[in-house]
Amino acid sequence: GIEIGVINPSLMRPFVIPIAVGSLSGFGYIAFLYLTSKREKITQDIAFKNPFDLKEALLMGVVFGVTLALIKLANLYAGEMGVYAIAFFSGFADVDAIILSLSALAKNGLNPATAQHAILLAIIANTVAKSGIVFFLGNARLFRWVATYYLISVGSFTATFLVMA
Repeated sequence: GIEIGVINPSLMRPFVIPIAVGSLSGFGYIAFLYLTSKREKITQDIAFKNPFDLKEALLMGVVFGVTLALIKLANLYAGEMGVYAIAFFSGFADVDAIILSLSALAKNGLNPATAQHAILLAIIANTVAKSGIVFFLGNARLFRWVATYYLISVGSFTATFLVMA
C-alpha cells in the first residue's frame, strides 16, 4: 500500500479499506495463534541482506525496468489481458516491482482500473508462491498455519476490494 501511495496516490484510494480489513483480519489470526500456542525458544540462523547494498539496488532497478517494459509492451500488443498475465506471472517472483511498475504506468496512460486489478492478481500470485515455498520447505503443520493466515488476510483483502470495486 505504501508503494502505491508514494508512486500514485490516486491509485491507492480503492486499496485503503481492503488493506485495513486484510491486515486486521490477519493480525487477528496471528493474535489467536499467539494466545493459544505454547512458547518455545527457537534459534534462528537467518542471513539478512543489506537493502542499501549497491548490487541489491541495481538488481531491483533492473527488475523494475524489465517489468515496466513488459507491462508497457503487453498493454500495447495484448491489452488488459496481457497486463494481467504479466502481473500474475511477475507476482510469483516479486510483488514490489510489479506494483511499482503498474503504479507508475497508471499515471502515464495505463487504465487505473486495469492497474488496480493487475496489482490484485500479482498479490494473489505472490501469496500462492509463498504458500508453495512453505509447502515444499516446511512441514504440514506450518503450511496449515500459513495457508490459513493467507486465506484469512489475503482472502478478506481480495473480497473487500472486489465488493468495493
